[in-house]
Amino acid sequence: METTTANTAVAAPATAPKPDRGSAYQQFRDHFTARRFTEALPAAEQVVTLTEQHFGADHAELITPLVNLGTTQMRLNNLYGAETAYRRALRIAEAREGGYSREVIEPLHGLGIAYYAGGQYQNAASSLRRAVDVSRKLDGLFNIQQLPLVESLVESYIALNQTSDVDREQQYALRLSENSFGRDDPRMLPVLARNAQWCDSTGRYRMSRAAHARSLEILSKTVGKRDPAVVPPLRGIARTYLNEYLYGSADMDERGEFSSSMSGTLGTMPSVSDNRPSRLDGDGEEALKLALTVLADRPEHAGLRGETLLDLGDWYSLGGKPLDARRAYVDAWTALSGPNGPGTTAMSQPVQLYYRPPSSANKRSDKDDDEMTEHAIEVEFTVSAEGRVVDPRTVSSNGSDAQEKSVQIAIRRARYRPRFVDGKPAATTGVRHRQVLYAVIPTNRPSA
Repeated sequence: METTTANTAVAAPATAPKPDRGSAYQQFRDHFTARRFTEALPAAEQVVTLTEQHFGADHAELITPLVNLGTTQMRLNNLYGAETAYRRALRIAEAREGGYSREVIEPLHGLGIAYYAGGQYQNAASSLRRAVDVSRKLDGLFNIQQLPLVESLVESYIALNQTSDVDREQQYALRLSENSFGRDDPRMLPVLARNAQWCDSTGRYRMSRAAHARSLEILSKTVGKRDPAVVPPLRGIARTYLNEYLYGSADMDERGEFSSSMSGTLGTMPSVSDNRPSRLDGDGEEALKLALTVLADRPEHAGLRGETLLDLGDWYSLGGKPLDARRAYVDAWTALSGPNGPGTTAMSQPVQLYYRPPSSANKRSDKDDDEMTEHAIEVEFTVSAEGRVVDPRTVSSNGSDAQEKSVQIAIRRARYRPRFVDGKPAATTGVRHRQVLYAVIPTNRPSA
């Protein structure tokens, strides 16, 4: 008997759909826009892989996916991965389009940011400087697209302590924005705020005040004089008056412009100059009071009101009005600790309001590093309930007795906002301050 076998259909193995570059890119954009960077990373990598498979390993179509991959790596703090992606994008752009093509700008910008994040400030400045130069060559000296590049370049110059370069690019950004937006456009506000911050950090308080005043004028025209948005520039104006009283302000040159020679090191409070006003200008106090008037009966801004009251308390404290200072601080505590306030953490520890370091705290510009020695001195003291320094003593030092004494004298003259406990000022023990000083290495003279 013949046996037969039934014909059974064997299903072909399921074929996975080919990944689509467009859908992978959309997936990347969705995750990235929602700040889900961990989920965005594999999608960014897939877009690079699919683009490479379709166009080849050196095609210009890879530039944007590689930049997107590098930016995602940056968000995940993978600096090596970001630098690798940006470098590859730059190599492709240079090989296919040339060193002065528009395609090199984004990779250079990303590479500069990656270098900056990794502390390679000189490399960052070089990459960003090149990106700015290409942008200006291709799109004109005052194209607004270069503004993010200039802002990143400024940050690199600040890190390198290159004050004249910062001045030049800050002024360029200001002129560029005015040329593109107009002097009274609200889009000027971020540029003016950065300019004010830079001037504050370099002791040019009058110039900073002018930037805050311009911001205030723009806001008054666009949102009104009673909008809480006017509070930050009002606080900034008061701060410039206070710092000018404490430290003096950098001089103007014969053209009425502020010079680029600074009286202190970048990021530190400058030394006292000869042009200090003899008293606090009342306009600063009025600016703070106006800010508080704006914030009155606005419980949703309790935190901002508390911060402004702290400013007013600091103003009175440094102006020699301890009772007024205490009242302002108590009101600040009430605002910060209220139902809409952010809490009183800002008042839980003493805050240094004024400190002028010894003159040897600044490196001499006419000396190289190998001609100077660095010494660190740490002192411990009590901050009284009035914000005074009491009983400073050296707890660690590799400096001379004279250097220790200079630090102790300087810290005795410092002023603090005292910490508050249950709405009342309290003394704080065990407060420490570390000061670095520099000394010139003596030159050995030949004997006669």
